[in-house]
Order: sequence, then C-alpha cells, then structure tokens
Amino acid sequence: MSSTQKQQQQIIVKAYYNDLIEKQPEIRRFT
Repeated sequence: MSSTQKQQQQIIVKAYYNDLIEKQPEIRRFT
C-alpha cells in the first residue's frame, strides 16, 4: 500500500469516527 493510500484511509476512518461520536457521544468512552 502506498503512503498516500494509507493517509487517505486514515482521513476516512477519522471522519467516520467523528461522525459516529457526534451521533452517539457515549462511544467516546471506548475509543
């Protein structure tokens, strides 16, 4: 995997978790 692909994946994962946490703040306890 190239470094750019890895970076993009991390950004997607971060955005996904931010969205989840906004909808369900209790998830913060597990991260």
